[in-house]
Amino acid sequence: MRNALQLFFCFGVALALIGCGEEKPDKEEIKRTLVQAVPGYYSVDDVSIVAQANEGSKVEPVYKSRFNVTLSPREPLYDRADPIEGVAMVQVVRKPGDGVTLYGLASSTHRGESWSTALQFEQALPPGAPISAFGNGVHVLGSQEARDAVAKIVLARQAQEDAARQKILAIKNGLTGTWKGQYVCGQGEAAAEVVISDVSDTGNVRGTFHFFPIQGRKNVADGEFAVIGSVNPDLAVLNIQPGGWIRQPQGYFPIGFQAPYTPSATAMDGRLTNAPGCTTITLRKAG
Repeated sequence: MRNALQLFFCFGVALALIGCGEEKPDKEEIKRTLVQAVPGYYSVDDVSIVAQANEGSKVEPVYKSRFNVTLSPREPLYDRADPIEGVAMVQVVRKPGDGVTLYGLASSTHRGESWSTALQFEQALPPGAPISAFGNGVHVLGSQEARDAVAKIVLARQAQEDAARQKILAIKNGLTGTWKGQYVCGQGEAAAEVVISDVSDTGNVRGTFHFFPIQGRKNVADGEFAVIGSVNPDLAVLNIQPGGWIRQPQGYFPIGFQAPYTPSATAMDGRLTNAPGCTTITLRKAG
């Protein structure tokens, strides 16, 4: 009797092993793993097993399954588009329900009463993510919100450009003309007459610098040279650089100057540049 019981136990174990060896991971098992593996904004619609083989043993089965899966977005998916006027844009690349098929391999190992499955895809998901993935400040290309955002930027830039043009116009009206005064160099104080003949829409300045002795003095010669420069409406500074000579006294070199300036100013007090030994210049609007 004891031998019969032993034989029955062994036979029962053999049946259990054979039964375990016949178990296979089905498509529902692979689908459960897929649901955890793919982004939550995709639904797993259909899974089919194309081929399947046990690469392990009956005792320790390792099933490799080649599968196809059809996924579809639960919501519209977007990708980056070129910005317009600095406004960040996204565009729809996949609509809800637009299916995409992926191919892959599943490797399933038996653990206790269930399977542990790892997936390997043969291609990546196509581009696309929910609008929330792009953060704040993005707009959908072609939407009314996008058009409004672009229009707001354009209007703001136009307003800035108009304001800058108005500043330049005011500077042009105030700066153009003749400025008379004095400057101080190594020879002492001398007279200066600066004529600003043109101020461009971008703030470039052209004119002449005439220097000569103050009445009753003979400490400097009489000469004249062209000047070029720029005026910065935001910094309210006039920069003048020397140009070519018109009348050059022997031994003299041209000078430039920098002075604060506002459109309503009728006087400029600045400092001389490109001029060793020279210091200040004072000018008053003469016409």
